[in-house]
Amino acid sequence: AEEFQVSSYTFGCWDHVDVIPQQDPYVILLVFFIHLAQALSILSPI
Repeated sequence: AEEFQVSSYTFGCWDHVDVIPQQDPYVILLVFFIHLAQALSILSPI
């Protein structure tokens, strides 16, 4: 259940990125990094 919530939240972030003007590409990289960090935290329980 928790993994599904994280996935939904991540997809929500991606949807939010689509609204942000393309003049700020670093925001997309930031969200991608957060998405990657969340995925790694799910795969490796620390």
